Amino acid sequence: MELNEAVELAAKDLPDGYIINLGMENGAAWVELIRPDSKEFGFADNVDGADRTLAEQIKYAVDIAIEAEKRRFNGQ
Repeated sequence: MELNEAVELAAKDLPDGYIINLGMENGAAWVELIRPDSKEFGFADNVDGADRTLAEQIKYAVDIAIEAEKRRFNGQ
């Protein structure tokens, strides 16, 4: 999956209230998933980037958000 495809997927499938940030600095790039209940505290979950491209990290963050919403919806 290309980066632009992952971005389009996130824009289409990311549950309401979740935010994905792409951070960059000299020598590093990472993906953060901000959950709806953590925005007011400025807390972000860093997506495990080990052996994942940025596109894979974005896809993984979307998957995490979808699963979290399923658990929340099912009362777990």
